[in-house]
Amino acid sequence: MYLGIPKLMKSPEEKSIPYLVVVILCAIVLYVVIGFITSIGMMGGMMGAGVLGSRSSAPEVTYDRDSRLGKLQEFGK
Repeated sequence: MYLGIPKLMKSPEEKSIPYLVVVILCAIVLYVVIGFITSIGMMGGMMGAGVLGSRSSAPEVTYDRDSRLGKLQEFGK
């Protein structure tokens, strides 16, 4: 970037370092903001799935013990 800024932006070479510093700082800030937004989204997704929040009180389903699903249910216990 240091070498390309003066050629692409047609700016004086003495302004290359300040431009480079500003671009790096903007990238860091953008990285932090996107990370924060992503972490909030993940926390909301976990709460919606019941990972962090209270577990849902779904009724327990039972199957006939002689059926395939019943055997699978017994195996899971």
